[in-house]
Amino acid sequence: LKMNQEAVNLNPQNISALYSVANCYRQMKMWDEAIKAYEKVLKLNPHYLEGRAQNEYKELLFMKKVAK
Repeated sequence: LKMNQEAVNLNPQNISALYSVANCYRQMKMWDEAIKAYEKVLKLNPHYLEGRAQNEYKELLFMKKVAK
């Protein structure tokens, strides 16, 4: 996580590192941070990995909603 965050800090357009940050947050169950990172990925490229980030983002939103 730390290395990818550093890569994003050096280049906020580094979509690969940002996607990795989102996945790390997701695995750590840090839902809000993961959602924010996925939103940044999708803002930079709405078609990133042919919708994979979109699906993971939607899944997180659902999980967060159910957890309430």
